[in-house]
Amino acid sequence: MRIRAKFAAGHLVIALATLAVALLAALATRTLEEAFRAVSEETVPLIETLGELRYTVARASADANEASLALVGGARPEQVQEELDELDQSLPAFRAARRRFEALRGRPFLRGREARMLEIVAVTGREEERLLEALRALLHRRPPVRAVLERLEQVEAYEMTLLYAADAVLAEEERRSQERAQAVREAIRRTRLIAVTAGPAAVLAALALAALLMGRVIRALVELKNVGLAWRAGHLDVRLPQRVEDELGDVTRTLNEMAAALRQHEAALEAARAHLDQILDCLPDPMLVADRHGRIERVNAALQRLLGYQAAELQRRPLAELFPGAGGEPWLEALGRGEDVAGVDTVCVGGDGAAVPVRLAARALRGPGGEPQGWVCVLQPRS
Repeated sequence: MRIRAKFAAGHLVIALATLAVALLAALATRTLEEAFRAVSEETVPLIETLGELRYTVARASADANEASLALVGGARPEQVQEELDELDQSLPAFRAARRRFEALRGRPFLRGREARMLEIVAVTGREEERLLEALRALLHRRPPVRAVLERLEQVEAYEMTLLYAADAVLAEEERRSQERAQAVREAIRRTRLIAVTAGPAAVLAALALAALLMGRVIRALVELKNVGLAWRAGHLDVRLPQRVEDELGDVTRTLNEMAAALRQHEAALEAARAHLDQILDCLPDPMLVADRHGRIERVNAALQRLLGYQAAELQRRPLAELFPGAGGEPWLEALGRGEDVAGVDTVCVGGDGAAVPVRLAARALRGPGGEPQGWVCVLQPRS
């Protein structure tokens, strides 16, 4: 029997109290259903599509980089052709992912800053596809090395912009998810409040029914709250117990299905991030990524080998600690103004304290207003 039918059975004795409980329960259920619908119809498709787009653009860019390096490095023609074949396979996957993203972007729930960041993803995605197509055509003609490197640099710049914008959208989705969680908690609070205040208004004949119904509802909502807190903490493997077939049973089933879907998408995103880290580690040039405050966020394996550090030793360290002589150098001031630098000869401090001469090039990662959000720095060892 549904919860509302159970409430209706007690209307003859406790009409006002039952009506108040039913109204608050309906409002809470509606709030919960709206939150679940938003997650299943908005958040999950967007996260899935962006994850696929990030993975395919990273793969296509990596294949383009490997094909370019094979051609520039004078590899055998059959090896160059093999790398080009890889690019010919990954580029259509990126193109298809971008088309799916374009279809999703037109849905009405996207608005405000999130819509603006998605517009950046769309624009950079189209430009990245065009540049990859042009680079592929260029590589088939066996062009000069300079032309290949210039086009490859453009591809990498647009790739980093697309990835930054996609990460910003995912962060906005996290904020919206927290707002929905707050709405769910408020609905639970209202329902528990009415359960406490409606009791004194009930007659003795309806107390047993009211206690039975509300006790069951409260227990289910407390379980929902506890499981929701566990999900918020990242424990998406926790599940709500499925007891009976009613509104709460429907909500429980929907929540469990949502958690399973989110866990799958979380695993896919983790795999995509791990794949991106593997791609960065495969790049031959030492590279680091710093945030807008000049703190190191990521380094690849080539840089660790060059300087003798582990990645964890460099995380969140200021660039000035890695380049101790950079305090008065113009290139660091140029980075602070959001300018790109190239061909800068400087010295790094290695893991053993020894000076490591390098040649540095850095490009700014810019936000939607053109303001610098960080830098990608490439180091070349100098003898």
